[in-house]
Amino acid sequence: MDLVGKHYAFPTEMVDTLAQLGSVQATPSPAFYTAVNVSIVWVAAPLAALLSRKRPLLGFGMIGLLVINSFLHIMPLFIKGYNAGLLTALVIFIPASFWIIKQNFGKNGAFPKAAMWAIIGVNAILHIILVGSIQLFVKGVIGSELLVIIQLLNAAIWFIGILAVDKKWVKTIA
Repeated sequence: MDLVGKHYAFPTEMVDTLAQLGSVQATPSPAFYTAVNVSIVWVAAPLAALLSRKRPLLGFGMIGLLVINSFLHIMPLFIKGYNAGLLTALVIFIPASFWIIKQNFGKNGAFPKAAMWAIIGVNAILHIILVGSIQLFVKGVIGSELLVIIQLLNAAIWFIGILAVDKKWVKTIA
């Protein structure tokens, strides 16, 4: 439920936003939202967390996702006002991300700032693939099944990208 009491407001708002950018030939099915959430939040992120003792930057992969996701919820505020996810971005995601980044990256942290920027970059790619595939779908270029498959592959791309960041800046911990 969002701040104004709407249940599952994000799907409707996302399609409305995409409609403002051009014609909408179709709206994503519930399978799309399930594929996005399960593949990233329930599979890839927990796997990264489990492996973070030996590959610590894997554990920070979701921080980059929160930073990019927050940006995508804050920017529409200036265009159309409140949107589902804005309150969470402002109250939870931004403060938590800022604190975690400050404690773990740069002068005071165990990892260089460049590693955090790389993590944010991987998450930007994740969102570009996500938003790009949605745009292709709503314009009728790809079908619903391919849209879902892309989201599942996107989670794998995210995991491999974060692992590559970890391998660049961290020696394996025995």
